[in-house]
Amino acid sequence: MRTLQWIRSETASFRKAFQAAPEPQFQWDVLGIRRFSSKVWFLVLNEHTSPGRLAAAVFVGILIGISPFYGFHIIGALVSAWVLKLNKFVVWLGTNVSIPLIAPVFAFASAQVGSLIMTGSFISLSWSEFREVGLGDALIYWVIGFPIVGCLVGGFLAAIVYLVARQRHRRKASLPN
Repeated sequence: MRTLQWIRSETASFRKAFQAAPEPQFQWDVLGIRRFSSKVWFLVLNEHTSPGRLAAAVFVGILIGISPFYGFHIIGALVSAWVLKLNKFVVWLGTNVSIPLIAPVFAFASAQVGSLIMTGSFISLSWSEFREVGLGDALIYWVIGFPIVGCLVGGFLAAIVYLVARQRHRRKASLPN
């Protein structure tokens, strides 16, 4: 019952914010689609944009992006952003840290950290010793190690985002209206 009330309040707050969003001026607009999409895009870009919330959104997005649960990143990002009241677009951008060129580095680092936690030693880089560990154990090490790697990378990048956003908000506040 409490969840239903929460969903209703979120829907009501979205409706109120949507009505308060600036009206775009278009030459043509079939069925109001351009107007609707423009207002939604404005809301997505401007929701929860305080420096702390933006930094938290980057942190959560990177933590989800480094996880081994490929295919569920976007779902996890949107649900997390909605529950934690973070900027959905920024959380989604943070999940894109796992691009194909960088994802193997994060997977390797996470597996190494997980192996260190579980066995007290790193996984050997030699092929014969890696075959002894097995793919199943390496996947378990990855699952165990990704929160630590995600927190380190996410914390570092969130700190940078916080400093930049705070500077931007200060500069915007000092400008005359």
